[in-house]
Amino acid sequence: MLINEAGWERTTRGVLGVILGIIGYRILHGSAALAVVLMIVGLVLLVTGLIGYCPVWQLLHISTNKQKPR
Repeated sequence: MLINEAGWERTTRGVLGVILGIIGYRILHGSAALAVVLMIVGLVLLVTGLIGYCPVWQLLHISTNKQKPR
């Protein structure tokens, strides 16, 4: 599978995804629309960080992963 994210980016996406998910969950009782948006963005960041592939980077021909493909 194509990996277009470097290790530091994967870690950053994972941490930000968890943080946004927690913030969204915590404010769910206040502003439901904002909470849902934060949780969805957090989930997308978490998943792309876990799998190491970002479709937006692919469309823009960006890759932070400088390792040669195997």
